[in-house]
Formats: sequence, structure tokens, C-alpha cells
Amino acid sequence: MYFSIIMPVYNVYDYIRESLESILSQNYKDFELIIINDGSTDGSETVCEGFKEKYPDKIKIINQENKGLLLARREGLKIASGSYILSIDSDDILMPNSLEKIKKCIDTTQCDVLFFDAISEFENKNSIYNYPFSNMEIFEGEKKKDIYSLIYNGTSFNNIWNKVIKMELVDKEADYHDFSSITLGEDLLQVLPIVTNAKKIVYLDQKCYYYRKNEFSMTQTFNPASFSSIRRVTNVLKKYIAKWGCQSEPNVFLFWSIFPVLDSIIRSKNIKLSQNSNKLKNFFIELSNDEDFLQYYSQRNNLSLSKSDNLLLSSLYNKRVNFIFFLIFCYQKLNKIRKK
Repeated sequence: MYFSIIMPVYNVYDYIRESLESILSQNYKDFELIIINDGSTDGSETVCEGFKEKYPDKIKIINQENKGLLLARREGLKIASGSYILSIDSDDILMPNSLEKIKKCIDTTQCDVLFFDAISEFENKNSIYNYPFSNMEIFEGEKKKDIYSLIYNGTSFNNIWNKVIKMELVDKEADYHDFSSITLGEDLLQVLPIVTNAKKIVYLDQKCYYYRKNEFSMTQTFNPASFSSIRRVTNVLKKYIAKWGCQSEPNVFLFWSIFPVLDSIIRSKNIKLSQNSNKLKNFFIELSNDEDFLQYYSQRNNLSLSKSDNLLLSSLYNKRVNFIFFLIFCYQKLNKIRKK
């Protein structure tokens, strides 16, 4: 078996059929699809069983109580038998002929890890995940620091779904239960040891993946625990940065402990300002008084930020809580207008 494709599934009935079809219609056929039904209750599990009946030699299904995305993936890895691993989210799409393109690149380069471009869809608009490298560019030895830089200076590289990983690099028995409550940054926890231990990493300049930001996903809902969750991931990242011999802690903290949390709040679908004003106000005040945030914002290292990101961070730093409320209000109004 060449590829093992890992797909956790939880309540994605509106998307799961298209996602499964995108995998099973690939022209390269030497793969297995491992579906982990993570306690779905919306009929997703029935759709998966229907596909298994149609493709009994291709699909394996694990049914379990809801444990979250991270632990669901780990369960799938335990029974994977392929030489290379892909992880696909159950509301996303594997682009046509992608497995064939990936296989050719691996055969040519004999890489341990391959990463590729993706199309990202959010609110009916598409953007491109791509990288400033040449097609089939190789990263090994000192050149791996280019990859490390992508990780600690941003978030575009840190997804698990745009990577193909040699099975030998995967520690199937690694225990991630201590991180089971993580709601933001779980992909990075898995990417860090893989990238660190890989001897050869290769970039494939092909759009192999279609990523949909599901409006009901965890990252689109407000959860005050998000901050402590992402801080735990950031602390792990800092240890790897030290191991790599790199220094970029102020940037790391801002990108990983602040931006994801603020973004999830501003874009949240479940925030009603009138009902959550005190809860939000207390959260923003706590965030603006955080010692690490105050230190790292003042020491930030020439971060390349959009005007809106700069405005958001400066508002938080200067404790302009009412203005942040205004940004949330504007986003919600704009979102309603777009949907008309």
C-alpha cells in the first residue's frame, strides 16, 4: 500500500459525500482510506457506511465516541499500512489527479515529507495557499531553516492537510491525550516532530487540496478557553525553536497566542454582543493585561502585518476594548450584507 489517507469525521453531513468522492475518484488507486467516525450524530456516519459498502477494499471505518480531531487522527494512524500518510479533513476536497502528482514527485526526490499548495474557501471567496519556492525544491541540512522560518513567522505552513509524510517518521504510539482539550493549533503539535526529524522535505508547486473554512467549525466559534489552549501549543513550539537554534519568540507569541484567538472571536458565528458583552469585555481585558503579550508586542521583530492586524493588535495593547467591540459589530454587519 502506497498511501494511507486519514479522515476524521464529525457532523459534516453537508460535505462528507463530496469529500469522499474526491478521494475515491483519484486516478492513482494504490491507497487506503481510513475514516474515523468521531461520534457523529447528523447522518455523516451513515454516508460513510454507504461508501464502505461500495468500496469495501478501499475503506476502513473506526467508530468511536467523540474524542476530538487530534485523538481521532491518532486512532487512524494506528491501523495505517501505507508507505506515506495524508490527512484530509472531512469537509475538504482532494483535487483531481493529486495522488498521481504527489507519487511522481516522491519517486523523483525520495523525500520524507512533501508539502503542496491549496485553495482556501471562506464565505464564497477563494484564496491560495502557496509558497515562495521553486517546484520540487528540496530542503535538507541547513536549508531546513527556511521551513522553520515559515512555522515561527506565520501559520500558513502549519496545517497537517497539505503534507504527505513518510510512515517511518510517524510515531504511532506517541501519546497525545494530554492535549485532547486543544481546540486551536492541534495540527502544529503533529507537524513539529515530523518536520524536525525529516531529512529531506520537498515542495510540490501544485494545488492539490481545496480547504473549506466551515462556518460551524471550532475556529469559527467563540470559546474563552481558546487562549489557554493555544498558549499550550505555543509553549511546545518555543521548545522546538530552541532545538532548531532559532530565535523569534515575540513573533511566535503574537502569531500563535493572539491572532488565532482574536480572529476566532471577530469572525465568530455565535457571538451576540448584547448577551456576551461582559464575558467578552473581561476576556479582552485579561488578554490586554497579559504580561507575555505586553512584552512580546513591544519587542516584536519587524512583523509584516496587514493594516487590520496592526489595528487589532494596537487596540488590544492600548486597551481599546470598545473599539474591538466595534470591529466585531462591523464584521457581523458586513457578513449579513454579503449573504443578501
